[in-house]
Amino acid sequence: MKGRDQHFLRGRGPTRQIAEISELTPRHRVVEIGAGLGNLSAELALRAGAVTAVEKDTTFSGWHERLTAQLPNLTIHYADFLKVDIEEVVPREPVDGPIVAIGNLPYQITAPILFKLVDSPVAWERIVVMVQLEVAERIAAGPATRRSSALTYKLAFEYDAHIAMRLGPTEFIPPPRVDSAVVVLTPRAVPLLRDHAHKVRLHALVHGVFQHRRRTLPNAMKLGGCTPTRDVAEAAVAAAGLDLKARPETLTLEDFIRLDEALAGGRA
Repeated sequence: MKGRDQHFLRGRGPTRQIAEISELTPRHRVVEIGAGLGNLSAELALRAGAVTAVEKDTTFSGWHERLTAQLPNLTIHYADFLKVDIEEVVPREPVDGPIVAIGNLPYQITAPILFKLVDSPVAWERIVVMVQLEVAERIAAGPATRRSSALTYKLAFEYDAHIAMRLGPTEFIPPPRVDSAVVVLTPRAVPLLRDHAHKVRLHALVHGVFQHRRRTLPNAMKLGGCTPTRDVAEAAVAAAGLDLKARPETLTLEDFIRLDEALAGGRA
């Protein structure tokens, strides 16, 4: 993804490790975000039944043609991942098994890509992404910690996360100025979201209050557009059994679910 701070992995060592972390079998279908040079794409295709790599930059198309000629289960789809219909790029043949998303994400658009993946109706068995170490730590830290962010909560409603691998700048061409890490997201054993409408409301609530994460919860709700007045926000916080002096980053997932229910009750 040219022009988006993309850094390519060098050598087979890291790409092989990422492919192994992804736990692929010949039954799996893979959607790869950003083929780059195709090094990781090839490792994935050696393990999975079918791989579609979505790549915006056509600079390496000649090399990609060689790879796909050698690996008939690998397809390179030239498009901006943020603009594609994910369901349309999921491989259909020659297998019809579990679907995994894998990618070395450009630093500047990590969050939009992750949101697109989790917002998709595709039932991911696993999401494996390389991101900045700082972002990986924020995701893996989970809710109600100093590292928590809106991204942390939005992912945690549906996925458990852990850091599976760390990489220094020398593993990339060109070397970035930060360390990187591979995060593995797996669906929660016990779903917290009832349906898509529930998800949309919770995401909007989290997004709103985290724009003012240092404010008390009622103020953050009002300033973030979650309620028309501070009085309405205070009433919802009280109904949810939460402290009026609490700040967004201290809430658990269950706290947000109760707060959303209190707001829904107030709108009824």
